[in-house]
Amino acid sequence: MTIEIQDQQGVLVARLTGRIDSTTAVETQTSLLQKVEGSGLKVVLDLGAVEYVSSAGLRTILAVAKKIQSSQGQVVAAAMQDQVREIFEIAGFDAIIKPHADVASAVAALRA
Repeated sequence: MTIEIQDQQGVLVARLTGRIDSTTAVETQTSLLQKVEGSGLKVVLDLGAVEYVSSAGLRTILAVAKKIQSSQGQVVAAAMQDQVREIFEIAGFDAIIKPHADVASAVAALRA
């Protein structure tokens, strides 16, 4: 799992690559929180290069989203592959973390 952070005019885009599963979940959560933690952040989780998300991976995404939201920030997801989007929807995460078709629309939504 790799995480790259890019600032797009005040919106942080966190591009995750690889698998978020029981092997990588704790490291992913720690690394992501260190990179995006702060008050009032607007964060896009770019999941376009995530191949698989397990239940441990879902817990990681939820923990990161809750931490950002508790700091008065906002978090959305973007560019999910079909299998990841399906897992996201089945778990009901689309009600907690709004999904967007691509990074550009997610960034635009957070800027609005």
